[in-house]
This record gives sequence, C-alpha cells and structure tokens, in this order.
Amino acid sequence: MAKAPLSVSIVTRREEFQALEELWNRLLAESSGNTFFLRWEWLWAWWEAFGAFLGTLHILLVKRGERVVGIGPFYWTETKQAGLFPIRRLLFLGTASGGGGDVGSEYLDLIVHPHHQEDVVTAMSAHLLREDQFREWMLLHVPEQTPILVSLLTQAVEAGYRLEEMHRWQCPYIALPACWEQFLESLGNTLRYKFRKNLRELEKHGAFSFRTTRTIEELEHDLQTLVSLHQARWEDRGMSGVFADPAYHCFLSMVSRQALLHGLLRLSIVTVSDKPVAAVYNIAYGNKIYYYQSGFDIAFDRKVAIGTFAHTLCLKRAIDEKLDEYDFLLKGSLDSYKDRWTQSVRQMVDYRVIAPGWPQLLARLEAAVRGCVRRFRKINQ
Repeated sequence: MAKAPLSVSIVTRREEFQALEELWNRLLAESSGNTFFLRWEWLWAWWEAFGAFLGTLHILLVKRGERVVGIGPFYWTETKQAGLFPIRRLLFLGTASGGGGDVGSEYLDLIVHPHHQEDVVTAMSAHLLREDQFREWMLLHVPEQTPILVSLLTQAVEAGYRLEEMHRWQCPYIALPACWEQFLESLGNTLRYKFRKNLRELEKHGAFSFRTTRTIEELEHDLQTLVSLHQARWEDRGMSGVFADPAYHCFLSMVSRQALLHGLLRLSIVTVSDKPVAAVYNIAYGNKIYYYQSGFDIAFDRKVAIGTFAHTLCLKRAIDEKLDEYDFLLKGSLDSYKDRWTQSVRQMVDYRVIAPGWPQLLARLEAAVRGCVRRFRKINQ
C-alpha cells in the first residue's frame, strides 16, 4: 500500500502553539530526541516570557494524511549581517543568539516519529531551503551527530549552504549505579573525604534537613529561596545573576508549576537550624536527572562545602529513585567544579548555516576581519 503524502504547515500564531500541548508531548515521547528541553511546557513558557520580543513563530508541522509525524520547533528573527544587511535568521525555540532569552535550553533537535524520519527531514528541508527564505540558521546547543539534524544539515550543504561550527560545549554526566554505597566507592578519594567531612562539620551546627518541593503552595516559597541564594552568590562575584531579569523569573515560574504538576520537578532545599543554606533545581525526565540551577548561602561556614554536599544529597535521592543518570548540563567558564564529579561528557555544538550568494561572501569577509583583529591583538600583547 502506498504511503499517504506528506504535507507541511506552519504555526505562526500563539493560540495555535498553545493548542499543540498534548499532540506535541505525545510525539516527543515517541521520538529519538526525547529530552525535557523539547517538551511543550518548556518551549511554551520560553515563548511567553521572551519570544514575542525576539521574533516570529515558525513551527513546522509535517503530516502524513491527518497524522502529525514531525515538528520543527523554530522561530525567526530579523537581524543584520555585518551590521548592515537585513536578513531573517532561523533559530530553535528556547534559544537566543545573545542577550535575553538565553535560558540554557540544551539537547535541541527536530521532533520526528521514528518510522518517518527520512521523509519528514526531506519535507522540512525542502520548506526551509525554498527561495532562501532564511538567509541564516543559528542552531544552538544541539547534540553532536544527532542523526536527524545531521540529515537536515547535510541537505542544506548539498543545496549550497555553508555550514560553520561556531562553538563546542561539554555536558558532564554521571551514570548512576544501583546503590548508594557503590556510588560512594566510585568517587575519587577527595570527593569521598569531602562528603564525610562536610557531614561531620554540618552536624556541629545542629539538625539539618533535606526536602523536595511537593505542593503548589510550597513552590512559590521555595522558588524565592532559590532566587535569594542564587542572586546573593552571583552578586558576591560582582555579577547580576539570571534572576535579575524579570522575564527569566517569569519563565522559570511557569516551567516549575507545570513540571511539579507532571511530577518532574526536583527542587530541593537544605536547611540547617531552620535556615535555608542551599537550593538545587533539578528536573527528572526520561529516567535521568537534569541539573539546571542552584543557590548557596555564601555566609555559611566555609569549612562546609555546602554546594558539594547538596549535590551529593541530590545524587543519593536519584539513586534511591532508581534513575540512570545525573546530567550536569552545559559546562560554562565558571563551572569547572563539574569536572570533579565525572570524566564522562557529551558534546554539544552551535551551528551556523549560511545561504549561498551575498550572505556567504559577507560571512567570509567578517571571518577575515575577525582574524586580522585577533592577529593584531596578539602582536600588540
């Protein structure tokens, strides 16, 4: 029997996006790229908080007959290449190329039913490459060598587009053992000693508790605890902290409520003598933990590495829940502490895809100018 033909439609209106929740998450659960950062709740909250100020929805729905078998979670924004020439730039929902809207959405991909991958990618490619409607694609924080996205990028290159790898990132992760004792044995001597020392020092301060947000009523209070601890820590470094942006606070509040209602939120608070000293914001999804955000009391006893201790308690809970993995997500310039936990990493890549013709000529010119500037600075150091 011949397959029903594919059709591609575009979601451009907020109300249409809002109506996709059930369909979206059902297809995501069947796809190979099933991660929390592609769930409807995450991307909808991002669009509500940031998207309307950044660009225009361009969600691709690929149908075979009446059934949706592929989703391209995109939007586009107007920008200027070389600061002069206006272009349309295509991006994944949940990402922004600098400034507000960069919320750490990672492992992004196309959402495709596994039985229709080749046909869906071909249909999406034909749409995105048609008449050079997008002069530039900026695909950020995507897993290295994800088959579906590699296929899309390959078709773009074959059509004359230029593919640039802008940046590589590492996501450290721990494959969790079956029991806590086995995990302790797997730690290096330094971390194992530090955990036990932290426990002894902490007990000198009296009783401590470790709890996780369970109700909507607790959520508002616990989020505020996270915000206060996080901001104090970053302001002590002379930085603003992400919660200084009201839009980010709004975004995380929306995500947190939905994640709690679906049983995915793991917002944990460590309290010593009734005072919160640490907060760790994790998400449990797909039998793994994603570590997303945290805050620690910078004035607490320096003999206790309270951040390390809080992570250790979160790891113990994940092992008790029989989860498979603890993913620390993207390692930034200030995240070297993640390397102390594990040597296992996944690679993520930021890609730039440039249309043929004058956009590529300008891109080469920009690259040449940047190279000259770097060489000049090196000579004058």
